[in-house]
Amino acid sequence: MQKICVLIPCYKPSKKFLWESISSLEFASFQHNVEISILIGLDGEPDPEIHLILEVLKKKCRKSKLNFIIFPKVGIVGTLNSLIKLADCDFIARQDCDDMSLPMRFKIALDFMNSHSEVSFIGTQTIRINEFSQPLWFQKTYPTKMLHQMIYSSIYNNPISHPTLFLRRSVFDSAIQYRNVCGAEDWHLYNDLWFRGHKSYSLNNTSLLYRIHSGQLTKKLLSKEIRKAEQNYTLEALKIAYPSIYNRYYYFLKFLSRTNPLSYPNFLSVLHKMLSK
Repeated sequence: MQKICVLIPCYKPSKKFLWESISSLEFASFQHNVEISILIGLDGEPDPEIHLILEVLKKKCRKSKLNFIIFPKVGIVGTLNSLIKLADCDFIARQDCDDMSLPMRFKIALDFMNSHSEVSFIGTQTIRINEFSQPLWFQKTYPTKMLHQMIYSSIYNNPISHPTLFLRRSVFDSAIQYRNVCGAEDWHLYNDLWFRGHKSYSLNNTSLLYRIHSGQLTKKLLSKEIRKAEQNYTLEALKIAYPSIYNRYYYFLKFLSRTNPLSYPNFLSVLHKMLSK
């Protein structure tokens, strides 16, 4: 029987969202004949009520196995890397503590991975919801493309939704781990995997309800820091996908990105014109 380990990093999670998130994984685990473990990493000492809820959920989970570990405020990257080391499984799945997996998530992922042995990691589509679990009027579509096309897409946007990430555990055996980059640890992970020759795919199936709310970590990060991280990643992706343009315009692009870190749309428009030539 194949084993899946779901990694969930938490920092001051909402009690309601956490309960719904874990319950969705327990329900999804009934849809396929697999062994599912849920590893929750708490970044810092949790609220006593959160601790109690996790203890209740641990007893409530019948099909899946839930464990939670408290880390001494190491941040989301440190928490994820620590959880990866503890994951004893064939596949690793990601989820945030405020999102919900749909029932067929793991069946869809496993069916694809078992029939495409050359693919190391995949993502899927999401449905954005608000704090009341209602669908939002705006949705984001991720490109359903293979490796070289996804590298091109990553120059403009994140090609894989991080909470839907599903990958083979073996990719982390080659000294690959999350890098501590503000707001862009997922982009850098994909970049590192592609650089090592790993192939990816983004499915057209929807597997997750992605919650948008005021307490999200990414919304708390400074916009300037996020933009700077995105621009640095853009240059790395450009170096792999279009080395001639990277070498020719490197100093100009670097100057442009530093002149005004918040002018990311202008930064991308210049890249678009270059790639269109």
